[in-house]
Parts: sequence; C-alpha cells; structure tokens
Amino acid sequence: MEQHIGAVYDGKIRTPLTDAGGVWLPQEELERRLVHEYAHVVARSIAGDNMPWWVNEGLAETLSKSLSDTEKTRLGQAYARSEVYSLAQLESNQVASFSPEALRLAYLQSHASIDFLWRRFGHSKMMSFLRALRLGTSGEAALQSVYRRNYARLEQDVAVSCN
Repeated sequence: MEQHIGAVYDGKIRTPLTDAGGVWLPQEELERRLVHEYAHVVARSIAGDNMPWWVNEGLAETLSKSLSDTEKTRLGQAYARSEVYSLAQLESNQVASFSPEALRLAYLQSHASIDFLWRRFGHSKMMSFLRALRLGTSGEAALQSVYRRNYARLEQDVAVSCN
C-alpha cells in the first residue's frame, strides 16, 4: 500500500498489521483503521456508488475517531489563510494524486465537514443525505435538499466551527 494509506477497501478490508519499519501497530490503531474501512462498506451499502469523496472519507473519519482540538486549530488556520479546498474540488477520487500533506488537509476538511453535519443535525439527517445520494442526486443538490445549505455555506459553517 502507498505510504499515506493506512488501509483500503476493495471488496475486502485490507490493512497492514505493522508499520513501514516492521513494528506491530497498536491495537487501538488497528481498530481505528478497521472501523474506518467498515464505515466505507456501510456508507456504500446505503448511498451506492454516487458518493462524493469528501462524504465517503469524512464519514469514515468521523466514525473512526474524534476530531481533535489540534486538528480543529490546524484547519481553522488553513481556512484563515484560504489554503483549503472547495468541497467541489473534493468530490472525485482525483485527490489520490495529491501530495501527502495536501491529502492530509483534504481528509481533515472532509472529517470536519461531516463531523459538523453529524453533530449539528444528527444521524437521521445523515441517513437522509446518503439516501438522496443513492437516488443519483449530486453531492451539493443532496446537501441542499437535506440540510438546506450549499457547499459554500457548509464551508463557512465548518470554518466558523474551527475557530
């Protein structure tokens, strides 16, 4: 697996048991990775294949770990410097070609966006959002339909929540 990928789901959940140096990963990290990958399986079973990358990864991150204060501060600083991506830029799997640092920021943004929606509006709205995606609705149209906000508004909400 590539260095910046901790695990992968390709019909099977695959995760290494050791780090690049051959040292066994702590059980907590293995559990986090497995929960992250299993979240992809569940999300795909609900939303089908019409899931924007930021939703897919943001949901897996949100369900597998809490957003730390350090991460919120880092993302808040990135928003203040206009160094973040638009959610539209994070819709496709092309983010895989990002540098490791850019990919970390994309994951963090995705995590914070889904975390905001989950905490503010709850589980049932998230289920409605995923079901809207399953119907073939675009990411932004599904967001508008379920949460009454477009990408720009969600980006503003997340920026404020990180300060």
